[in-house]
Amino acid sequence: GGGGGGGGATGGLQQLLQGAKLKKTSTRVRRIDGSTFIEGTPEGDATHTPPPPPPPPAPGPPPPAPPAPPNVAASARPLPRSTETKAPPPPPPPPPASSGVILGGVSSSGQLPASASSQQSADADSSGKWKAASISTVKWATCSSLSVSSEGGSGVFFVEAEKLSGKVVVVKGSGTVVQELFASNVGKLIGVTTPDMRMTAYTESEWRNLKKHLQRVAKPKDLSKVQKELDRPYLLIMEYLEGEPLGMMSQQQAEQTFHGSKSCISFYGIGRILALDILLNNWDRLPVVWENEGNPNNIMLSTSGDAWAIDQAVTSINPTVFASGMKKYISKVQQFLQSVISSGNSVESMGIVLEHIAMYTGYSLKGTEACEACDCLRHGLLTTLQRAAKLDIIAEKKKLEEMVPASSDWGNVWQSGLKAINIDFLQSVQGLIKEMMDMAERQPSLHLQRLTPVEDLTHIKVVLLQVALGSQTDDDDLVSQVDCCLTKETLATGCAGHLFLLPEGCIRQPGVPSLEKHPVLSRLAFVAAKHNIVGVLGSLYEAAPDGKVYNTCVVVNSDGKQVASYRKRKVLRNIDCGTEECVIDLPLGRIVVLICHDIEHQDILQQALDRKPFLIVNPVCIPPPDHLSKFPAMLTGAWKTSLTTVSRRWERLARENGVSFLRCDVAFQKGSGFGTSLIVTPEVTHHVSSPVQSVLSALVPKEHESFTWPPPHRDRTEWMDSTGNRFQVQYVEDGIAAIARSSECCFVCPLNKQGLVLGWRSGVIGHWSSDEDKCSHRHDLDKPLLDMCLVNEDLLSVVVEGSWSLLSTKDLSVVEQLELNTPGHIISCCHSRSETVDSVRMVVICGDQVCVHEASIAQRRPCLATSVCSVLPVAMGARQIEKCFALSSSELLIWWGESKCSVLRLFNTDKLDSAALINVDGLDSSTVIDVLNWKDSQICFAADGNAYSIELGTTACTATKIWCSGQSISCVAWAVDETTPLVVIACVDDGTVSLLNIETGMSVCEVIRLPQAPVQVACSSSHIFSVTYSKVCVVSFWVNREKQDLSRFLLPKSLG
Repeated sequence: GGGGGGGGATGGLQQLLQGAKLKKTSTRVRRIDGSTFIEGTPEGDATHTPPPPPPPPAPGPPPPAPPAPPNVAASARPLPRSTETKAPPPPPPPPPASSGVILGGVSSSGQLPASASSQQSADADSSGKWKAASISTVKWATCSSLSVSSEGGSGVFFVEAEKLSGKVVVVKGSGTVVQELFASNVGKLIGVTTPDMRMTAYTESEWRNLKKHLQRVAKPKDLSKVQKELDRPYLLIMEYLEGEPLGMMSQQQAEQTFHGSKSCISFYGIGRILALDILLNNWDRLPVVWENEGNPNNIMLSTSGDAWAIDQAVTSINPTVFASGMKKYISKVQQFLQSVISSGNSVESMGIVLEHIAMYTGYSLKGTEACEACDCLRHGLLTTLQRAAKLDIIAEKKKLEEMVPASSDWGNVWQSGLKAINIDFLQSVQGLIKEMMDMAERQPSLHLQRLTPVEDLTHIKVVLLQVALGSQTDDDDLVSQVDCCLTKETLATGCAGHLFLLPEGCIRQPGVPSLEKHPVLSRLAFVAAKHNIVGVLGSLYEAAPDGKVYNTCVVVNSDGKQVASYRKRKVLRNIDCGTEECVIDLPLGRIVVLICHDIEHQDILQQALDRKPFLIVNPVCIPPPDHLSKFPAMLTGAWKTSLTTVSRRWERLARENGVSFLRCDVAFQKGSGFGTSLIVTPEVTHHVSSPVQSVLSALVPKEHESFTWPPPHRDRTEWMDSTGNRFQVQYVEDGIAAIARSSECCFVCPLNKQGLVLGWRSGVIGHWSSDEDKCSHRHDLDKPLLDMCLVNEDLLSVVVEGSWSLLSTKDLSVVEQLELNTPGHIISCCHSRSETVDSVRMVVICGDQVCVHEASIAQRRPCLATSVCSVLPVAMGARQIEKCFALSSSELLIWWGESKCSVLRLFNTDKLDSAALINVDGLDSSTVIDVLNWKDSQICFAADGNAYSIELGTTACTATKIWCSGQSISCVAWAVDETTPLVVIACVDDGTVSLLNIETGMSVCEVIRLPQAPVQVACSSSHIFSVTYSKVCVVSFWVNREKQDLSRFLLPKSLG
């Protein structure tokens, strides 16, 4: 699309040349190109002569300034684009809803706007739609029609590039070309989807040809406007967009766009556009920071759900002229971003955008849909601002300065546009954005990852898109699936990834493997650039010029540019074999591409290993066995066998060569793929959770560092079975994402035989079955969950405000319930074992009271009762309790914050015996994550990433640092049981889950590094369960393909 409406000069030599003297009585007008015409009459074939040399800048007054945007505050007037103006003009009224230019948009029927649709040939396109032509090389002599936009103040023309082709480019005459180019370039750099555009200048032959032939095809009624708007020294040639302006969408169209699987793409894109507007003070779009009605027509929504930013320009506020206006704009932006970052409910800060959409379309989102939409808006805003904070604004302006040197500028037009881009203003806004993003990155609930150059990363995130390709699936569905999956991955983890892989044969349309000649490849490359990720785009059938047919894979970089293509060398069907290998050196490292059966041949695989890559990517399409159509119950067993067979073949190769294998299959469907995607790194094997799982993501190391503790058993007979120490990871997603709507801290209770029980603070409990690989039961509480503890394999203890319940672990049904008569809200609670295995204690702190409740489970039906209820014996004044921890069956540790704690001794009496307030010296952080009771001391884990050993005294004690991770700790759990010193620790910053021996203070090993920050961990004797925002990671430990207990990591001290 492309079009103006941003104000500025209206064209014509009189306003482009400063101080030019033209007789007002003359009707003959001379253009910039030197030709003349009689004003108000149709022009014949004018003789074009080369333009005269540009005159030197005249010393007269500056050209008239464009209108200023609406005020950000009543007395804050932004600076006009002419920085030499002494006093600001009065602000114009807010633009009406229909004032925006339809930039390449189509109407609800898929046609051009009314003023342009009449120019469309009926034979151009059987579907009645215009399509975008390439703007890189336009043959203006072949253009056949021109349509004038009826909207906006600047000249926007839709030009059919070739007769009866139906392919359109957009030409725009504007007085703010420099500002629009700058805004478009900045938008692309920070991930905002904007139409491609380029500038042609009066010194170029294309400028003259464009004017000549557009006047040739213009209708007589439009000729005067065309002549006037094209009489500018610099013109924009822009990409045409197929889509609908947001402000012109009907309620039905809005419902189709904002309801369903593609809605996350639209809202995420709108959030990105808002980030661009905040950086550039582009006020004419969304009324979030600016006090106006906005202009929703400057957002275009495509059929695939993409939100395109059109008609934007930078509007600088000169801090030396309008210091108060500058200050108020910065203050407004700061207040808005603080509300976005600090608010736990995204609807509170982003709901104004939904109200804006509802006002113009009549479609409003409510309830869960509104929350999800605002989450997408917020995440799109914040991730784009992260990139904006690192943008080199000076370099971008420098590029525009080099495009048109001052010596060749016409009438100082280009230089005036450059002056309107005030670097001091933009850097002030960027500095505020940096400050706000530092704050946001420290908020785990926002799922933001720090932006680090890939060259400096030790691990990169890979994403396998196990897309579904049924018989009715077309390439449009494929592009939508890829975009939607990457958007959801960004929402969940803060990063779409560094490389994504599609399966073999995913592109149904055969053709030339080139972005310029294959529309599907071009659209997938656009998605890769949009998410700033390298794409291995599966494969398609290539029709070569010599008549041969190949199975070809195309690779694009994170800018969406093609870097390689690879032809499959070992084929099983009647197609031709490729001959060349594919080794690609990217900023993230060296990768090798092998399609499906290629990797099964030892010579080809060894050749790839000899190239020393860190990644071997393997797109495949494995058809399911024929017998599964008759015996569907055998699917799970056959699928697991296939995964095991492939991983067995690659695990030792990965360890010995320091390489990771990525295998991406098509999701299971009848007659399609088998869903056997997996990732094999030197130490970890990642499996999909089911044959239909759509996304498998993991962090793979760029360099291999093996761990040898504990030492493996003797080698197995089979060479490939001698894999050494390995972790196997399975991701559980079914039913989890639907439960975890936000980043609520959850509880995990492993069941040795049945799986595990998951609890969210929102009041939802789910039971995951290891046999079914999914959440088989769900229990909804009517109140937020305060604490949860596994009593035994059959009973689960659950505490909510006002009640204590025991649930069955089999079906989560309520077995027994006790009403808690507390004097106020519960501040903290915890569970502890009693002296006997037949009971469990639950401690509740409410106000200044401590209540101890006991459940007797020796009887056929459990009995719940309150045994102790007493006032806290320590007078703390206004001090607030942060947490309480059960040290033993009779001792409770209360953490008051500010490095102070108390130990309460619990007895079956009416009173609580307690020690005095204890000062803990030596802690670097006052925020305690957990306290574990180990022998005669307590091991305290603080949020700053340190572990301390504390021996509690009567009035004071000293914390001795025994371990330092350098990362922020999110959760801790015993790795085996409370009799062994092995604990598992999860860190927020880099997603690592590690084992630590608290007796020796030594890190045993890094178990896994997750692409998403873990919020809770738990362990059984053989598994580590790490829970993130949208999935559960189940880790098991293997030595030479034999499953081991985690206790194998406990070695004699002499070997430590």
